[in-house]
Amino acid sequence: MSEQFDTLIHKAKQAGIDAMNNCRPKPMLVRNIKTGEQWKFDEGVCGYATIKFAANTAFGRWAKKVGIAREQRPKRGLMMHVNTGGDSLDLNYAYAKAFSAVLRKAGVVVIYNEEHYGSLFRLEVEELWDTQAKSHNSVMRDG
Repeated sequence: MSEQFDTLIHKAKQAGIDAMNNCRPKPMLVRNIKTGEQWKFDEGVCGYATIKFAANTAFGRWAKKVGIAREQRPKRGLMMHVNTGGDSLDLNYAYAKAFSAVLRKAGVVVIYNEEHYGSLFRLEVEELWDTQAKSHNSVMRDG
């Protein structure tokens, strides 16, 4: 069983890496509201992803034993923290989604989530980016 799980994890990791390589994060624009100075981060919003699954299955017991998953607290089950894409939420989420798809195809019940450093922050950044893009487009059309 261990060899099958090793192979499964290898396939899942490769799928995750391929998904990250094909992902184009939505750039994040940050502005200092006092000075008006702006910075663009092509990696997008900062964050990570989690992959969660049951602890009371053969796969769950194996994943915990080999150290690729840890217990969730306060909830039951196991989780894998995904930060393979560095600080980019979009890259980490793409990895987790593809990794989870491989596990699901093999019959592992799994959930993946994005976790970021403040959901309101992401919405504010997206609104700012959209506002800046519209403003830039109108300048381009008018100028």
